[in-house]
Amino acid sequence: MPDDKIKILDIKDIYTCPWLSVGIYKIRRPDGSLMDHHVVHYHRKAVGIVPVTDDGKILLVRTYRFIPGTHFWETPGGGMDDNESPEETARRELLEETGYEAGEMEPMFQASAESGVSDQVVHTFIARGIKKVRDSFDTNEISEIRLFEMPEILDMMQHGVLNEVMSMLGLLYYNTFHRKP
Repeated sequence: MPDDKIKILDIKDIYTCPWLSVGIYKIRRPDGSLMDHHVVHYHRKAVGIVPVTDDGKILLVRTYRFIPGTHFWETPGGGMDDNESPEETARRELLEETGYEAGEMEPMFQASAESGVSDQVVHTFIARGIKKVRDSFDTNEISEIRLFEMPEILDMMQHGVLNEVMSMLGLLYYNTFHRKP
């Protein structure tokens, strides 16, 4: 059986900042041909959180993303700090972005965000029994926080109002495998 693995022959870093680096990987493909492949390396893993109230409502945040130039409804989330566990990050980000705390932080899954071009890994959690503990939230990132029913969220996805991919994945995964009727 032929070798079906790609071999990395050389890595040349072309850009680095505190959040990520970009490199050109010279690779040998399974057919023997050579290729330069651009790779994004993230210095920190990330978390996404599906925050759920005791009565089944889901908390979303509204953010303005300047790159596409539009507002998005998203689940809270962010990058892991040094020496921080995924659960610690999820609890911190939930509080920072929404002013809510979780009674229970349940791991759902971890996923590769763009495995063809990056090594970004996102740990996704369900925050159950959320309670508002402060009125303030990060207004540099978040313009609004609001509770939604799942049918409304599914409608928002269907009509492109909620279309950030990691949020959609977390919400659909929760709805399919973890939502209690």
